Amino acid sequence: MLKGIIFDLDGTLISLHVDGAAFRKEIADVLARAGFRVDLIDATSKGIYVQDILDGARSQIEDGLVKADYELVRRRTFSALDALEVEWIQHSRLLPGAEAILSRLNGEGRVPITLALLTNSGRAATKYALEGLGLGRFFSNSFTRDDLPAMKPRPEGITTAL
Repeated sequence: MLKGIIFDLDGTLISLHVDGAAFRKEIADVLARAGFRVDLIDATSKGIYVQDILDGARSQIEDGLVKADYELVRRRTFSALDALEVEWIQHSRLLPGAEAILSRLNGEGRVPITLALLTNSGRAATKYALEGLGLGRFFSNSFTRDDLPAMKPRPEGITTAL
């Protein structure tokens, strides 16, 4: 028997037009300022995940190429991304049918299915979606990159949500 569903946010429930090149450039700039060899991480390549970039930074620390605190670098990276996401999410809208589907899953007179939200977006942007777009009433839990040790596509978010 189905007990719960985990939803992604961006592109699944809301329209969010992200400038991937700007995102990757921001990350590369943060890492370069901290002394990382961005050319070894390939941080500006299209299609690379933020988590892959962070894993590359961690490898440089572990290999002794850079003397830095990984958690501090991670927080600084996320902070830089937050500013971009908060700007972009203010122009987002619920995708057609998202609210109706969530309402139906949430009960409508029957036993509701537990719904959780798992996103690579930061807490600030996710809070806007939950409050500003009215999605908060549907989810018993939400998990952002700020809440987890690693981002998707790594499995830690799914494991935590389960």
